[in-house]
Amino acid sequence: MADQSPFQRTAPAILDARPKPPARIHKFRYARVKSTKRMDGLLNTVISPSSHLMQIAQRNSIESPLLGLPGKIRDKIWRYALGDHQVDIQDLSQEEPVDSIFDLRTLYPDTLCQHGFVRPSFQLPKVCRQIYVEASPYMYTMNTFAFHSIAIADRWIKNRRFRAKYPNIQRIGIDNWTLFCDYDEIRRLPGSKGKGALDMWVEAKAKIIAEVQKKEGRDVCVEWHGQSA
Repeated sequence: MADQSPFQRTAPAILDARPKPPARIHKFRYARVKSTKRMDGLLNTVISPSSHLMQIAQRNSIESPLLGLPGKIRDKIWRYALGDHQVDIQDLSQEEPVDSIFDLRTLYPDTLCQHGFVRPSFQLPKVCRQIYVEASPYMYTMNTFAFHSIAIADRWIKNRRFRAKYPNIQRIGIDNWTLFCDYDEIRRLPGSKGKGALDMWVEAKAKIIAEVQKKEGRDVCVEWHGQSA
């Protein structure tokens, strides 16, 4: 056998010209987190029928004297406790969100609270899940939300169309000065497309007259004085 020299040439290695397959990418599936809010802004209260939360809800509906009342009576209680107020959204501080800065007053102070007005805290829907489901929509459908300027309204609805942000709100209050000065911006509100500022003002007056006559009688004449006439 011949001795191998340390300087002996070896045959060159044959390189594989085929491209290497790309590295396998492992895809991980993340559990979908259910949204805590619905499209109408209210909380998502759907729970599993077999969960302990459902057991608590069922126990509350049986043991609670309030939840044991007939549905029509509970509905009247929710309406009385949460409705017929005007929620004035105020721009008191630029450092705090507008939705936490508001004032409340009753819509009919002469008839509902002759001896004073107790400012509601709207804490009733926080008592339990069933009360939230039954009562929380009334905070929007039965109250009037008033804004002193379109800038405040924009901060509150975050520059979205009002119906898209708060579809449950039925009544919006805007003062006369804002109605005329910010007319172009007000046209974004539902039902105002294609209407002039004067048309909107006439409609507002007609609604006020109808509301007064509904409560005081059709024979009552409502007159307007000064610049509001």
